[in-house]
Amino acid sequence: MDLTTLIGLLLSGILMVYGIGMDKLGNFVDVPSVVIVVGGTLAALIASYPFGILKDIPKHFAVLFRGKMYNIPQLVDQLVDLAMIARQNGLLALEDKAGEISDPFLKHSILMIVDANDPDKVRLVLERELENMMVRHDQAAGLYEKGSAYAPAFGMIGTLIGLVNMLKGLDLSGSGGSSSIGQDMSVALITTFYGCILANAVFNPIAKKLRIRQDEEELYCSTVIEGILSIQAGENPQYLRERLLTSIKRSQQQKLLAKSGRSDGQEGGRRMKKKSRPTDGGGNWMDTYGDMVTLLMTFFIMLYSMSNVDANKWNVFVKSISPQQAVEGEQADKVTANTKIGVGDSPAGGETFGSNEGTAGALDPSDPNTLYLTIANKLNDIGVKDATVIRGDDYTYITFKDSTFFGGGSSILTQQGQMVLTSFCQAIAPAAEEIGQVNIMAHTAKADVNGESNVRVDRILSAVRGAEVSIYIQGQNVIAPEKLVNISYGEYRPVADNATAEGRAKNRRVEILLLDTGAKEKGMDEYYSDLESGAYESTTVVTVGRSAAQNENE
Repeated sequence: MDLTTLIGLLLSGILMVYGIGMDKLGNFVDVPSVVIVVGGTLAALIASYPFGILKDIPKHFAVLFRGKMYNIPQLVDQLVDLAMIARQNGLLALEDKAGEISDPFLKHSILMIVDANDPDKVRLVLERELENMMVRHDQAAGLYEKGSAYAPAFGMIGTLIGLVNMLKGLDLSGSGGSSSIGQDMSVALITTFYGCILANAVFNPIAKKLRIRQDEEELYCSTVIEGILSIQAGENPQYLRERLLTSIKRSQQQKLLAKSGRSDGQEGGRRMKKKSRPTDGGGNWMDTYGDMVTLLMTFFIMLYSMSNVDANKWNVFVKSISPQQAVEGEQADKVTANTKIGVGDSPAGGETFGSNEGTAGALDPSDPNTLYLTIANKLNDIGVKDATVIRGDDYTYITFKDSTFFGGGSSILTQQGQMVLTSFCQAIAPAAEEIGQVNIMAHTAKADVNGESNVRVDRILSAVRGAEVSIYIQGQNVIAPEKLVNISYGEYRPVADNATAEGRAKNRRVEILLLDTGAKEKGMDEYYSDLESGAYESTTVVTVGRSAAQNENE
């Protein structure tokens, strides 16, 4: 009997209670929060899995607490004995031995070679049976892995529910609303506490233990397959022993080899290739949660400071967020955001643009021919650096660094990325009727240039990144959904040398191609050729970001 799961669960509970303190334990008890997190997680799991998997939960716990079922050294001895019988008396002699074996997989394997089936057929049937068995085990472990992802998510939902209730009752008049922020925030965040405990102290350990048991069974069945096929081929029993010992610990190898008078083993035989297991990316919620908690902390500090508001300081704060707005009708101070954007010569006939006055105010935002200037100014105003905006004959092309929207190896839009896309949509909104199609191209690059490419991961990452950008743009209701097209290139259309870190950084990018209504139909290769030709240098803008422009002006 394996009690480590039970001991671990009890120990984690005891240590957390000790860390909290018995006198403060009541602060962490909130029935509605338990209902939201535990009830919501269970409801989501019920909705995600069929009854056939859910009804096996009692069996899962039986697996958790039982000891190790499979004894590989004993199995090796058993297979060697069977090999000796087969060499002496033939395969038919194994039929009687099969009746004495209780393990159904081993018994079935023996009967298949007794029936004189083709070796390839035997391997195919047994490996297929093993594969189906692993799929069932994957589903069982995946149930708890999914629960470990759902629990923190419902913790965040409970936090948001608590914050909404708190803000609805917040009083900023100075009559005591801000004095209760600490208490209200602790209640709101307790659901996240429950979610983290449920995920890391319950679901994850259970999933891990089930994976360990799965690996043990997979090793056992793989050993059976190799042993049975070797017996069918008439291999020497001692050679068979050496082959099968490659899958067990060295100390066990020495003990078993001593029986045959040998002191070392040689690796051999064919081992089944272990398939990679699907993952849910359950840890991705941490990025969002970290951003949310940081934002909340800043928000509550701001609320606390507002309990005694200084009018002048408040006015400065508002101007820092939105320079175009003034408090009580006061004219906001003029802010020079961008006086220079671009590379090389000034764009469009030598015009200078980018400040809050001048060209930016004179642009027609609905004109597709000047849309690139409108977009460049908008991106520059919010501090986007090194975004390239080009106006072609009947299209506008924009390229961003991947870090503008995503973290390393992630497909989740950052808050910065959402802000950039919101500003981008605001820039193109007036010209939406003149835009016939929006192509979104996502590119990746190898993390290790000397490593082997993982085409599946690479393609999926670029595809999902492009889809996330497209979905966000669609959510802004600026461009008709049928005009949005996603193109995934992975690492296969680089603009720089992948052999250097600088080159790979340039290759990781997101491109947006805005085609004018009625634009001539061309393939993407033609557009890329146009862009690489340098024919549109005079209508090319590279943003420097607000802070950089200010530094240059100073």
